Amino acid sequence: MNKNILSILCLMTQSLLGASSLSDLQKQAESLTEFPKNKSADWRYPDYKELYTSLAPNIITRLLHKKTAPVNTLQELLIPITAQRHTESESKSHVVHLVAPTGSQFFICSEISGGFHSLIRILTHLQKQNILDDSLTLTKPNTFLIFNGNSISRGPYNIETLTTIVLLIKQNPTRVFYLKGKQETHDYWTNLNFRQELKYRGKLFFTSGIPLKNELSAFFETLPSALYLTIPEENKKFIRISPSGRSDIAIDETIVAQNLPKTASTGAHIVSLQRKKESAQQEAIPQIISIIKSEHWIKKHEAKLGLTETDQDQGSTAWTVLSSAIEPYQKLFSFSYDAYAVLTLSNPLSASTITLYNKKLNSAEPFKKVISYSIQTGIPVDQKKRNGTTGHFTIGSSMALVQGVPIMGQRTKRGMSVRLNAENDAGGMNHNLLRAIVYNDNYTPHVARKNIETLLSRDKAELILLPVGSPTLTSYLDFIKDKKAIVLFPITGGPQFRDPSLKGIVHFRGTYADEVRALVDYMVTEGAAKRFAFFYQDDAYGKGPLEAAHAELNKKGITSWTDVPYQRNSVDFKEQAQKIKEALPDAIGLFSTAQATQELIRQIGIDFLTNKQLFGISFLGEASFRRFIAKHGLKVLFGAVVPNPHTSNLEIVKEYRAAMDKEGYPYDIFSLEAYIATSLFL
Repeated sequence: MNKNILSILCLMTQSLLGASSLSDLQKQAESLTEFPKNKSADWRYPDYKELYTSLAPNIITRLLHKKTAPVNTLQELLIPITAQRHTESESKSHVVHLVAPTGSQFFICSEISGGFHSLIRILTHLQKQNILDDSLTLTKPNTFLIFNGNSISRGPYNIETLTTIVLLIKQNPTRVFYLKGKQETHDYWTNLNFRQELKYRGKLFFTSGIPLKNELSAFFETLPSALYLTIPEENKKFIRISPSGRSDIAIDETIVAQNLPKTASTGAHIVSLQRKKESAQQEAIPQIISIIKSEHWIKKHEAKLGLTETDQDQGSTAWTVLSSAIEPYQKLFSFSYDAYAVLTLSNPLSASTITLYNKKLNSAEPFKKVISYSIQTGIPVDQKKRNGTTGHFTIGSSMALVQGVPIMGQRTKRGMSVRLNAENDAGGMNHNLLRAIVYNDNYTPHVARKNIETLLSRDKAELILLPVGSPTLTSYLDFIKDKKAIVLFPITGGPQFRDPSLKGIVHFRGTYADEVRALVDYMVTEGAAKRFAFFYQDDAYGKGPLEAAHAELNKKGITSWTDVPYQRNSVDFKEQAQKIKEALPDAIGLFSTAQATQELIRQIGIDFLTNKQLFGISFLGEASFRRFIAKHGLKVLFGAVVPNPHTSNLEIVKEYRAAMDKEGYPYDIFSLEAYIATSLFL
């Protein structure tokens, strides 16, 4: 019995001793089960209560090992480094401007997410490459280690993961950077399992609240939001590394440009994200040739092997990195690699490369170099180039990406980006790299107009490609009439944009009138409908198809119908629902957005619509709305601008499917339309 107790105490001692070297951390990883039991059915929110209970201190371990318990080791590391950064004014919102010599290498890990074992395997590999030694010191000059945000939560061992990162920072204060991701911002981590881990493993050492919450919050506040990398020979161009994309609101790059030093020596320089009052109107932004960022992994997964080129981000070639095969990522999107990327700076900066290294989970094979790419063109380094790019051709667009009609905007942007990236991979167009700068307008006219002004004046866009929406296009028609802008293939069927005087617009899709004539003809001749109601957006988008429907009904001798307008971005349709019910229509025409139509259906009731014939224009036919109506047992007849993306045998559609398959994207009508239209432009 005494021998057993001694063995248990020895095991406790080993697991609780504070680590200070890579060999210590390796032993710690060996003593911990990599994939412990999860009690939650939802892998987005794992529950490791059983593990944390087993690791929780008891009265014996508290007395013997209070100072070396993992939670206290982390506390002792956090306090001095946070205090030092406060002294250096790093506690305020900031980014880092890093000027590094040509040939410098940046080892980038992203989304470690509490995957302690993945992190240790990566560090062990770096040690074998003589990049890191056992004391956790980077041994080679001009090498840097970057943790690109979201290093905590969802994985089981956040305490050990964070301790390891802080130890690396302690040993390499100017060469290891931990960037602030979503989990590290505004205490978001307290919504996930790190909170549970601290409460169980920190009990007996902390008497109230979440153990270490104040220390962690203070430390996370000192983290920079991004690195802006450049070389001394070309210090006006940058590669940005950040968890957030350029389209996100986390960083205002007009402020970054305003606060960047005019001249800077080699090394790291703090750049505040506080705007200077005397320059509040400055509109310049840094020239970002490429961005390396994190993805919204729960919503979509792109880095199948750990690294991928993704949609361009405001003209910058964009890359995403995923480093840790924690069990939630295995379950949610079948990710099964330890992975990191190496960015190697070159002169010119656009010649820099990004290289993927990965290791298959549970494989005896070591880490291997998978592939290297040009950071700006996305062309594999080993691939023989057909042509060298000598310049840029800038394409602009404005569409709803967050609110309004976001699914349509996101899919349109995706189809355009996939086609442009493919062209760049083949060497560009006439030796020019194609840059796509797409701004979000939330389907709001005045925002769209501001976006177009910015694209034309600041970004020097050559043309506007595939802007989405009738009300938004209307807001800058004067630019087209005055020959300040050329618009190719707008995603709108509004007949008002077919005015012969608008020579600066070229259309791909037909008008809504073309769609509506076919739909109404079908409803009358095949569906025998006689009583019609039309739910329409009361602006340029909805009125065009409404007028076409009226004209087609008049041709067929039907002169009475019920028009039910709504205002753009409305959500309350009680009056509209009641008016439609009172009309008792055979068929209901939907000249509305997907979001508005879903709300109308909810408020009018499924029972009322069961025997009604519903039809809508192509603008309505996004996949999420199709899933919604299928779920409720309804059928809607849609107009279509392009063939079925899943079944068409047209060569351009086959090409589209192959390109989408390569990137791991699903097919849909809007990305197909954008892909075809972009191909026509090229």
